Amino acid sequence: MVKNYDDYGSSRPPLGLGYLSESLKANGIEHDVLDLNLVRSYNNVINKINEFNPDLIGISIFTNGHLQNYELIKRFKQRYPHIKIAVGGPHVSVLPEATMSENDNIDFAIVNEAEDALVELCKGKELAKVDKLLYRNGNEIRFNAVNSVSEKYITDLDSIPWPKYERFQLKKYIGELFVITSRGCPYQCMFCSVRNTMGPKVRVRSIPHVMEELGYWYKKGRRIFNFVEDNLTFYYDRVFELCEAIEQAGLRELILRASNGIRADRTDGRMLKRMKEVGFKSIAIAVEGANEKMMKILKKGETLERVEECIHAALALDYEISLTFVYGAPGETMEDIRQLIALAKKYPVFKVDIYNLVPYPGTPLWSWVQKNNAWAVSDPLSLMSRQDKNLKFTNTSGYPFFVTKELSKDDKIRVAKKLRDVTLQIQYQAFSRQFSCFGPLRYIIARFLSTSFFNRLIFGNNLVRRLSEKIRFRLRTR
Repeated sequence: MVKNYDDYGSSRPPLGLGYLSESLKANGIEHDVLDLNLVRSYNNVINKINEFNPDLIGISIFTNGHLQNYELIKRFKQRYPHIKIAVGGPHVSVLPEATMSENDNIDFAIVNEAEDALVELCKGKELAKVDKLLYRNGNEIRFNAVNSVSEKYITDLDSIPWPKYERFQLKKYIGELFVITSRGCPYQCMFCSVRNTMGPKVRVRSIPHVMEELGYWYKKGRRIFNFVEDNLTFYYDRVFELCEAIEQAGLRELILRASNGIRADRTDGRMLKRMKEVGFKSIAIAVEGANEKMMKILKKGETLERVEECIHAALALDYEISLTFVYGAPGETMEDIRQLIALAKKYPVFKVDIYNLVPYPGTPLWSWVQKNNAWAVSDPLSLMSRQDKNLKFTNTSGYPFFVTKELSKDDKIRVAKKLRDVTLQIQYQAFSRQFSCFGPLRYIIARFLSTSFFNRLIFGNNLVRRLSEKIRFRLRTR
């Protein structure tokens, strides 16, 4: 199994591949895993394939980077025409037929959650009976689509073994491990594709099942866990059950994070206080819009008043807080952007990410751009994939994919530059506070750490990332 390339490197073992690997192991299927973000060299990939001599190569594909994956698959097939190639991941789940049609070197594609289907495919089950599988029958592409949501998504998450990463190069990642306790999202944010890939219902693992995972890694000396699911706090009482279980198990000196963004309307001061007591130190709050008008346009489904209440509660408990926003939506004006900047700078948070809206396939935003013929580029999927350095595309600030009647392409380019400066300014202020123990020297340290150069360095080099994370968390626990 292969994880795709990522311009920012890979700082933690890929969770999705971890689950697939564990499912294969549980079913006695010999396999190996290769994270291309750690390897980088094509010759090393070839050496790995030659050494293992697989019958099947599985590749995880995201929309960002899918063209590079297509090229890699072509090279694999030219070199190993006898080896079957299967693909999965978010891009495949949203555009399954297109993925197969665009690359005739792909033999199989699996949509949505792949644990069961991949095992069945590897065990040689009749192709027509493997749910969620696309395969070729001569020149025809066949899709074993399922008829209901309950068949499409795994309802008993405890039936899926959690990752132990036995075939991963764990020492090459930073010390933090990703954890998920639930899958799925019922909300309808116009820019998000999670409903399409993980389903509209929040499905949860039992607390004992989660504790088995945390306890396993705790005994191995791990203390930093990042809960990266989309709805950690969706079920209010369940959060308290998890906290109680962590406390009863005697898991101390933990550094727990929720960096994927919690919803303010599913969180309050009481919950945050309990989370803090068992080790949660860092949370991201998904704000997205800076006024009620934009919250409605984005279909966020919560009020800005509730968001600010959550920020106040987290600050009072001394959380390390990240805020996330998006910009460029239909209906957003320059005045809305000014309000976004004002809100981003209003609170003494650790970090602010302001994302350039990307109309991913399958989202309401994609439909709006298509319907209004509002593309700013001739081939949006190609730009999403290639992350063209000449266009300076990044998720957080970059080339506009589409235009609106309120913001032209040039407007969005100017806004992107302004927002980059805002995020670096907020980062500088945060580091100045965090390194206050160094006296006046903190301003020099903070200035260096809040440059575009350092941000590229920390995201592209795991050694630098490990060192900076260790220093940062040590300072917070002084």
